[in-house]
Amino acid sequence: MTEDRIVERILLIKKELGYDSDGAFADRLNINRSNFSQMMRGNRPIGENIINKISIQTNINKEWLLTGEGEMFVPIHNTEQSTFISDSNIKFIPLVSQYAYAGYLSGYADNEYQETLPKVPVLVDHELKGRYVMFEVKGDSMNDGSDQSILEGDRLLGREIRSDLWKYKLHINKWDFIIVHRTDGILVKRITHHDTEQCTITLHSLNPEYEDRIVHLNDVAQIFNVIEVHRNRRR
Repeated sequence: MTEDRIVERILLIKKELGYDSDGAFADRLNINRSNFSQMMRGNRPIGENIINKISIQTNINKEWLLTGEGEMFVPIHNTEQSTFISDSNIKFIPLVSQYAYAGYLSGYADNEYQETLPKVPVLVDHELKGRYVMFEVKGDSMNDGSDQSILEGDRLLGREIRSDLWKYKLHINKWDFIIVHRTDGILVKRITHHDTEQCTITLHSLNPEYEDRIVHLNDVAQIFNVIEVHRNRRR
């Protein structure tokens, strides 16, 4: 394989996923920043384990990464249906990175846009029903230093709550939530009160520096339960 061509394709992947720096992309792949930088400069070989990691983490077609032939992304079927890879317990979920927030806000209802999102593998122990999206956390509003904190860079597996169910009381004591606000973007919060008569929800941040706020549901495009928190194990 030609190393310089592979480097070109890795940099193209970085651009497609919206990462501005090599360091941020290395963190996304859970690769040491210095090693990644050396590989991008041609001073360090790109081993098979790195190729496999990039392919799995970004759902990139490994054959395309190695040779440039075929489709860039591995084709994924309709994500609203349960899609398993052969007999394994892996499901590919669309990922909205921190850098894709603005694009998601304008394209969340567009099926063609949804198909452009990178997909990440998630190990599941049961059939997933409904619509699932993975969101990468931006900001520190849910970080109070406790073990319940949600940190910047965490990936949250969200299950969408259909809008026709918003007229009933949400299960606010069971879940944290991802709220796609029509003007304020993607918010990760707790909901402390749901007023079904006034059609409002009260959003609460774990970080005490952020004040609670009341949001009208007419200003909300989507609501997701936070089903799982995925976090890189690095110091």
